Amino acid sequence: MAVQAQTALTAAGHGMAIGSVGALYMGGDGERPVVSVAPPMGRRSRHLRGRDDLVGELLGLVSDGVGGSRVRVLHGLGGRGKTSIALEVCARSAGGPVWWVSAVDEVSLRAGLTAVARHAGASEQELRAGDLGDVLWGRLAGLASGWLLVVDNADDPQVLAGSGQLADGNGWLRPAEVAGLVVVTSRSARWPSWCHPQRVGMLDEELAAEVLRDAAGEQAGGLDEARALARWLGGLPLALRLAGAYLAATGAALLPEPGRPATFVEYLEVLQADGGRRFVAGQEMAEEVTSRALTLSLDLLARRGLEQAEVLLRLLAQFAEAPIPFRLLLDPEVLSQSGVLGGVSAGDISRLLEALADMALIDVTAGTGVQRVLTLHPVVRTASLDTFAASHGDPSDLETVAALAIYSAADGESTGLPEDPPRWPLWQLLAPHAFELLRRVSRIEGPSSDLVGWAAYSAGLAARAARAQGDYEQARTEFQAIYDIGRRTLGDEHPYTLTTRHELAGVLHDQGDYEQARTEFQAIYDIERRTLGDEHPHTLATRHNLAGVLHDQGDYEQARTEFQAIYDIWRRTLGDEHPDTLQLRDLLDAQDNPVA
Repeated sequence: MAVQAQTALTAAGHGMAIGSVGALYMGGDGERPVVSVAPPMGRRSRHLRGRDDLVGELLGLVSDGVGGSRVRVLHGLGGRGKTSIALEVCARSAGGPVWWVSAVDEVSLRAGLTAVARHAGASEQELRAGDLGDVLWGRLAGLASGWLLVVDNADDPQVLAGSGQLADGNGWLRPAEVAGLVVVTSRSARWPSWCHPQRVGMLDEELAAEVLRDAAGEQAGGLDEARALARWLGGLPLALRLAGAYLAATGAALLPEPGRPATFVEYLEVLQADGGRRFVAGQEMAEEVTSRALTLSLDLLARRGLEQAEVLLRLLAQFAEAPIPFRLLLDPEVLSQSGVLGGVSAGDISRLLEALADMALIDVTAGTGVQRVLTLHPVVRTASLDTFAASHGDPSDLETVAALAIYSAADGESTGLPEDPPRWPLWQLLAPHAFELLRRVSRIEGPSSDLVGWAAYSAGLAARAARAQGDYEQARTEFQAIYDIGRRTLGDEHPYTLTTRHELAGVLHDQGDYEQARTEFQAIYDIERRTLGDEHPHTLATRHNLAGVLHDQGDYEQARTEFQAIYDIWRRTLGDEHPDTLQLRDLLDAQDNPVA
């Protein structure tokens, strides 16, 4: 694998083609994708109990169009059903557009809000030239009443600050008087008063019992038995859902399974025997109760011959807290290279995923385009990471498998080039996982060459996709992080480090920071002239982009001198008919004959 990682770095370091880099200056405003902001209705609860009043109140706000701040934050411990409430509001909302944006990370949030701004009428020119928050809220203010925007899983309120301050109301969330409604779900209670934070509590015993019976079926027991189990579980909707799914599975068995609870009474007896303590509300309650339910569910799957379901679930927990494009990331050939999931086939993975979904441990929904995604509830993800079974080896083994899976997906033919517009929806799904891998590796002391190679290469491609889509701030942040890792692990003059620095300089140019871009391109050019020679393709590509910055700074004479020098070299080394030579000749002709 070390050879594979070094190959990744080498490929990245030499992936800079003259034509493609030159085209960065030549520009052109290509097609832009529409990132899916449709609500994930496949995750809608079939029986949402005890939330009718809250759902009705929110629906009233969607339709009334009354002035004042139109932001409502549903907050509370993980597992209380905040997302389910938001989905129910989406399902019942009628008339205006409904949008759903994930806030589990800044990549997903920025892309989602940008897509909403486009749907609301913002042009590409507006999005490139203005602050996203200003453009978004300017467009939302012009819409008629009835629209709904859900920002899901905003557990860190500051992620919504954007380039402003959340408390000041000039970030990506604002107290503007608009005619629609913004609903935010969060585990945090720290929100400005204009966000109208509203705590989502546990279900009372009666309603919790109904939830259990909805999920488990009548064969699991009567209402009194359901009340007793619901009381023990503290009325936590996530725990009720997991217990109900478990009992539905055991209750459907044709023959009783010894030692496997199939009724509310038997499930409660197992919980009482395992610690003997009733679950009550508290900071760690959700994680503890979920961990206990998770253990029971995975044990049942193991007894049914699906031992690898536990390993697969914990592998999924290694990815970012974002929708997981499992067909991209769970390649059987890649997973088979690991000791913990060796020998799995596509059929095995499919059966394991179906089993996890049946036990309510994952949700499988439609994603962008034809790509399906799965999600883990944040509390299930935390419990999976915290309770890794020692019998399956070191947790870092799974981290390595996840890193290889991300790298293989980023480098795969199905994902395609990050600059190819039809492939942008796939990159939108893959990017959060690539960036999270990079951040994780940057925090590790002395990471292996495998992890460094996979993380840097994957994040580099994802950053190129962000740049191609006009998300320059995200691209700049990621290229800077990759450049820092490259300098630290490979040195300032390694081809990979120089390529990343070149990309970073290009983003600076895109953002209009011409002076800094010129400084960076000049430094790269000086290194490449010394190490590669004046006529090496990389040297000429850098010189080309340096000339582009000079042109945009208004130094037209010097820029033309540089372009002419490159053109003379290309005519001699590539020939008059080579596409790069012809492209640069067209540029020189355009400068000599400007359109009035």
